[in-house]
Amino acid sequence: MLDSGKNLATPQALASLERILIAWRDGSMLHVPPQVLHLLEHRVTFPQGHSDGTFNYTPDYSSLTGADALKVRALEGVAAKHGFGLRLVGANLFISGTGFTDPGDQRQMPKCTFNEVNEKESYLKNFVRLDGTVIDDEQSELDERMAIPRNLFDAMEDQGPDDQEFDEWDEEEHRGTIFQSYFRTLLVIWPPWSAAAVDPAGAFARLDSAKGADEGSLSLVRGLIRSGDPKSIQAVCGAACRWNDAQLWNDALSASDVTTAAVPTETFLEGIRCFGFEAIERGLEAILRAADQDGHSSLLYLRDLLVHMDKAQGDSGAESAQDVRMLQWAGDQLISILEDMVGVSEFSSAILVGLARMLGGIPFVKKRLLSALASSAECTFVAKFAALIHADSELSDNTLVSTLLSSALAHVSPQDSLRTYDEAYFYLDICVATGQKPLLPALVDRALDVARLSYARQRAHVVEVMLPMVAHLAVYAPEMTECRHALRDAAVRMYFDRRIMHADVPAFGGYDPYVEWEAEAERMLQATVEGARGDTAYFFSSVAPKLMTAKLHDEALRDWTEELVRRRDWDDIKDSAAPAGVTLDQLIASLGARYGNSVLLKTASDVAFVLSHGVSVPEFRQSVLRRLTDTASLTPRYISDVLAPSLSELKALAADAACPPDVADSLRTIFNAWLDVVLGQPPPPEPAVTDALRALPAWKCECASCGQARAFLKQSDDKKLLLPRIGAPTRRHVKKEMRKYLVLVSSLETVKRAPQGLRIQKASSLVQLHQYRAKQIAGVKILTGLSTDDGKLRGLLGPVYDRALVALRTLKKHELPAAGSLRPTKRENNLTEEEKHIATDSGEEIMAASDERPAKKLKEDLSSEQLWASLLKW
Repeated sequence: MLDSGKNLATPQALASLERILIAWRDGSMLHVPPQVLHLLEHRVTFPQGHSDGTFNYTPDYSSLTGADALKVRALEGVAAKHGFGLRLVGANLFISGTGFTDPGDQRQMPKCTFNEVNEKESYLKNFVRLDGTVIDDEQSELDERMAIPRNLFDAMEDQGPDDQEFDEWDEEEHRGTIFQSYFRTLLVIWPPWSAAAVDPAGAFARLDSAKGADEGSLSLVRGLIRSGDPKSIQAVCGAACRWNDAQLWNDALSASDVTTAAVPTETFLEGIRCFGFEAIERGLEAILRAADQDGHSSLLYLRDLLVHMDKAQGDSGAESAQDVRMLQWAGDQLISILEDMVGVSEFSSAILVGLARMLGGIPFVKKRLLSALASSAECTFVAKFAALIHADSELSDNTLVSTLLSSALAHVSPQDSLRTYDEAYFYLDICVATGQKPLLPALVDRALDVARLSYARQRAHVVEVMLPMVAHLAVYAPEMTECRHALRDAAVRMYFDRRIMHADVPAFGGYDPYVEWEAEAERMLQATVEGARGDTAYFFSSVAPKLMTAKLHDEALRDWTEELVRRRDWDDIKDSAAPAGVTLDQLIASLGARYGNSVLLKTASDVAFVLSHGVSVPEFRQSVLRRLTDTASLTPRYISDVLAPSLSELKALAADAACPPDVADSLRTIFNAWLDVVLGQPPPPEPAVTDALRALPAWKCECASCGQARAFLKQSDDKKLLLPRIGAPTRRHVKKEMRKYLVLVSSLETVKRAPQGLRIQKASSLVQLHQYRAKQIAGVKILTGLSTDDGKLRGLLGPVYDRALVALRTLKKHELPAAGSLRPTKRENNLTEEEKHIATDSGEEIMAASDERPAKKLKEDLSSEQLWASLLKW
């Protein structure tokens, strides 16, 4: 109707408009909009030059004319009748970009056409009542689903800008930057139930000024109640008191979304003064039992009401019949809240104690509260309440506390309320603090009720709950030996149950929130040794034998070994005087050896970690070293990739004066295995290859392709070299230059592409020679990782060091060019130091000594210091 252009002032149009507004007002808030914004025809007139958005446009009702004025005037009367609100708001649109204009257009605002829009900004600003009062001058976004027309800003753009600037930067093509501004007036209409959100101040002002419950005021009231807004509910309650309408007061509080948070206790007290308690009882019950109301808040609210009532009674000095009725009603509501127990926790217990005092003390608790709490599954709430009753001078009663705690413990379960030891300790501490130790067996029985737990959760329950409970029972209730021993025996039995011990505990993000596995050994010892008050007979007769045979995971083996060693060193645990068959040293040795035999040693980091952070037990070290030095099962890859990088950790252990000799022996064994398995024997001599290598310096060509081929034959470890797209002439040139060195290659293959390339494959004998040299360099690096000092290396490696010096320097004489016979070319002058060391034989860098010469004879020619120095130089 607003967009049809029809005259809304006719009786037929007004009747249709009224039917639409009533349907909107009474419709579901899920299916109708909270407000509608309609684009008026009114255009803004203002000075030019504000296309940058600096113009602060404020709509003005008095400036509306023609159809706009008729629409607003027609709507104003109908809207007020049914509680609807009206206001105006400014719609702002700013567009900037690049484009062009028509030079022949001589108008004040010539038409500009965008080639590209760089920025478009739109918002609403300056919400104004029809009387001209500015409600809100902040910017807000427009939800176009509530706009008429739907694409409101597009419609504004179609009508043309209200201001425009053109910054021309191309005079020939008349191109430049365009800035356009659009300002329009929107009419905003909203139903009464969204008044608190759209215009709260205006809605409350209309309600305050209303003289009575006329149709417009009631429509507004129904809308405010429907909104569920706390301030709206309080405003309606105030209006109900002014109009002396108790029904309206109750209706406001009975709205489905209203909770105690929406209505302060002062509002209720005002209602009681205006209408009497019985008249508004329905509203009070409604908010205490609202769907979104939690029990804790209801208890708080009930307490505050009684406190205010008690204060009012103290001021008057007498108890009226209304006061008696309120106390009876408060007791009924309290029982109802406790029976639901929604949102009630242990933190509500203190509130309940205060309510119990105000509602009659111990008689009220025994007659009414006990029956409501006895069946409650909120066991922490009941147990905390019992503790507070015990500590309260007015309510303390031993029988009452015992009854409450018994009912609480009856609902305790490992699934819900004994998931961690903090929860278990909560009940244990209350039983001890309230003098109810006879109830501890009942708590132990609940901790033992694990039938409904998975094996994984049983494992967590043993470590996190049962074992700590045993230790604390020994401290806080040492006389309760029977129940403590029952719990201890069950915990030990379950801990060693293979189904439980090896259950896969579900972890969230790799972390199990229930169990700290590193605490297994510590908690078992606390329960079976400290919990036995120094008597270790049970541990050595019932726990130690099972540890000797149980299949524990690696981390458990390590933790058990470390914990037992630590307690032995602290003298916290001693062998039992009873003949148990297992001593502490035997147990530690067994666990350490098993850990050494099972710990992961797949990577260099595994070995380094175990060697540097392993347990300080000889059996563990011996097991690890035996695995590392079992050369019969070691592959070349494992030796070079895992063991060789770990030699520095062995060296650090060997440097310890207290370290046994087996560490240094293992270091020598591993390096000896590297010499045998990884380095091996030098490649067999081939005179033809030696001759060709010696002739390489005669290859004088310095072109790029020849340089690559020559370097490939001299020092590269690669088996193949590809010279891509060098062209047929260069390919033929390289093949011609290589004709003297064909013994060094196995094939020369033409790559038939445009342009052609050349693929060179090295002879296997030359590949073996280069690979052996690379292994020698790796061996020197292993030694330098241990030390660069000849004397220290001899002390670490012993006889293996002499063998290493020979193996790392020996090459047959005819495998390399003769000393001094090579004269480097210009290309070779640019080689790196390492390339020079590998590619040339200076007589000092790589000795042409036979590997068959004994170490003793070698030392007569050159000392080990000289040999080591030359290796370092190489």
